Amino acid sequence: MVELTNIELFESLSSIESGSTIIDLHNSYYCTNIRYDSEEKLFELTFQATNSSVVLKFEGAIISKLNLVPRRTEDSSTLNNFYRGRFVVNEEIFEYTSLGESFYYIEFEEGDVFEVFARKVFLLELS
Repeated sequence: MVELTNIELFESLSSIESGSTIIDLHNSYYCTNIRYDSEEKLFELTFQATNSSVVLKFEGAIISKLNLVPRRTEDSSTLNNFYRGRFVVNEEIFEYTSLGESFYYIEFEEGDVFEVFARKVFLLELS
């Protein structure tokens, strides 16, 4: 398990170091499942490679923006960009909410976009 919660602002998370291995979510993995539970405030993205799978797990998550492109192609499952960024409220820029949540941007090749507030973010290796 790799905690990503307090990764540096705007640092790309599409390639993540886990121990002695690099998990390249952009080039080696494709997204196979997206799950959001508003009661549990849990948002998960499952990624699959030839011999392994991983889950991006967002705890205390609230999706603030969702843009899905109905046309599905092979590239629709390719992660293009994932990073922790800032957000704007009443024309002011913030890094954290008053509850300590960070803001994450997740974009896929064909235009699917998620913007998520989360208290904790982890990468879990399943196999």
